Amino acid sequence: MSQYGLTNFDEHPVHQITEAFGSVAATDKHWNDGHYICLCDMDGNIQLIGLVRLYTNNDVIDGFVCIRHEGKQHNIRLSRRLRSDINTNGIGPLRIDIVEPMETVRLVLEENDYGISCDLTCRSTAVPYEDQPSYVREGGRFLRSRAVYEVIGTVEGSVTVGDKTYTATPDKWFF
Repeated sequence: MSQYGLTNFDEHPVHQITEAFGSVAATDKHWNDGHYICLCDMDGNIQLIGLVRLYTNNDVIDGFVCIRHEGKQHNIRLSRRLRSDINTNGIGPLRIDIVEPMETVRLVLEENDYGISCDLTCRSTAVPYEDQPSYVREGGRFLRSRAVYEVIGTVEGSVTVGDKTYTATPDKWFF
């Protein structure tokens, strides 16, 4: 058993290293993993970015939602210790649910003191595109690596900014 404890993911036979999912093979303190979601409506009323990232080697999970609406930017940024609840992919009122891997994710920001909230289901309309991993070296020294995949699709749900609520429909909202 890992010194970091087991997670719900450890029940699945998909381990890549001889440790529990609560740890990573990299020693880099900046190693992180998570979701970054950008979406908008065709009418130009809402542009939204939502993120939840796990910094496993720092025992931190953080996230934010940033909404551009009527010429103003509205933000909420949240952070907590990761291992106090490693099985939850969220922080306080913000979470990202994996509804169906590589097909459907749900971004939820519950009502809060900042006057912005959302409940948005993002459905893929194409096969995810996997970028080639990138490696950065400087003077022969390895600095960092990066691997990402990109998904596009439609959005359903709602976004609230102040006293205005917008309904997201798959024919007019995209990520």
